[in-house]
Amino acid sequence: MLDQATLDKINRYKPVNAPDYSDGDISTFSILASNNLLHSSMFQWDLQSLKTMANTYPGKPLMLNHDWENVLNQVGMIYDAKLLHYPNPNPEIRSYYLATSPNKAIDNAIMDREGIYQLVCQCMTETSHPITNDLNYGRKIYASIGGLSTGAMTCPLCQTPFEHADCPHYIPSGPLTSVQQQQAAPYWIRGGYQATMELSMVMSGNCPSAKVLNSLDANKLLLY
Repeated sequence: MLDQATLDKINRYKPVNAPDYSDGDISTFSILASNNLLHSSMFQWDLQSLKTMANTYPGKPLMLNHDWENVLNQVGMIYDAKLLHYPNPNPEIRSYYLATSPNKAIDNAIMDREGIYQLVCQCMTETSHPITNDLNYGRKIYASIGGLSTGAMTCPLCQTPFEHADCPHYIPSGPLTSVQQQQAAPYWIRGGYQATMELSMVMSGNCPSAKVLNSLDANKLLLY
C-alpha cells in the first residue's frame, strides 16, 4: 500500500490533465544508484557530482541497458532521489560495501575520511508492465547511472587535475608502461557531472553496489 505522501510525490510527474495515479496502478521500489566509493574503473565520484545526481534524478526515466536510441526501453520513472550520508558507518554497513569493493584498503580509507554517501532513487513502474514482474522476481537486479559529464579527472594524491603540471601521477585505469605504473595514482576522482539522463537496469554496472534494494539490504543500510 502506498501512503498519500508517496502518491503525491509521484503525481507531480503525471501529464497535465491526466488522472491521478492510484495505489493499484503502480509499483514502487528503491535503487541504490551510486556512492562515493570505488567503482570498477577505479574512480570515485566527487561529492558535487553526487549532489547533482540527487537533485536532477526526480522525473527522469528508468531504462534498460542505456539504450537511448529506443524509447520502448523506457520502463519506469524515478520520482524521488536522496543523497544519504553516514559519517561514521558501522561495521555492518562497512562489510556490506567491502564485499563488492574493487580495493578494500582504499574503500576503507575513504569511509574513514569521508564516511559513506549513498544515492538512493525511488522508482515507479506500471503494475501491469512486464518489468514489474522482472523486478519482483529478481530477474533484473543491477543498475547503472546515465548522465552527462565533462570528464574531469582529479588525482587523489595531488588534489589537482592529472594534466596539471604539478601532478606527476598517471590515471590508473589506462594502458601504462611498467615505469608509468609505478607513478600511477591508486584511483582517480571523477567530477564535472552536469545532467542526469536516466537510470538503467543492466547485467553489471560500474558501481559494484548499484542494485535494486531488497529487505535485507534496506535493513543493513538504514534506508528510508
